[in-house]
Amino acid sequence: MRNVAAAFAFVVALAAVTQAAEIHKTDGTVIEGEIVSESESSITVRMRLGEVTIPRSEIATIERDAPASSEHELILLRDQTLERLQALAREADAAGRGKDAQALREIIHEVERWTLTRQESGEGAERPAPPRVQPPPKPLDFARVRARIASLQADSRSTDAVVGAYLDEVHNQPGRGRVEVLESKTGYKGALIMTCKLDSFKVNVTFSDPDQIERALRIRKGSSILVEGTIRTRGIPIDLVADLIDARLR
Repeated sequence: MRNVAAAFAFVVALAAVTQAAEIHKTDGTVIEGEIVSESESSITVRMRLGEVTIPRSEIATIERDAPASSEHELILLRDQTLERLQALAREADAAGRGKDAQALREIIHEVERWTLTRQESGEGAERPAPPRVQPPPKPLDFARVRARIASLQADSRSTDAVVGAYLDEVHNQPGRGRVEVLESKTGYKGALIMTCKLDSFKVNVTFSDPDQIERALRIRKGSSILVEGTIRTRGIPIDLVADLIDARLR
């Protein structure tokens, strides 16, 4: 059984490959930890207090450190692991320890399956050249967004689904515009939320950066502010996670 325990330790060492990273969320939150798994829809990060799974829709950027192990080191460790496991299995067979030999072969199978999974996911393959960096999309003008929503709501042929489809279209898009401040309140994790208006159209503007909050706290009701950020559309009024560009104080 000591041979099986030693073999299992080899597998643990091989599988425990993580990568430190800083994950910047779209709401301004920064999460630091080790990426332990990734999928098309989410990333799981290990922090000191535990693991957290973050939907990719909530991630703005990821800053990765160098991998804990290079691909060459992983291949070498894998080959050494398989050779050692196969030697232990032969020793168990020779000594008549059939259960140990069977357990070792199951571990060998797991190592080989792990290798195949990495190859199929492209982790073990040569990385393609990174795509050209595309310029950021031009911010949507709030006045045009408001006009489009008002037009859809006024059209007797439009349904809630049609309006909802347009809201989905502008969701997560950059936006920019000048609005009038109605009121301010403190939100989640100390963020400052301003309820604003553009004509009769309401916009909730959220500031999460401390410097931005300090500037925004000086703004009085009725003041005009120019903001730019990411549009959040879960309904009407729309929400904007924004930076303050300038303010015309009343």
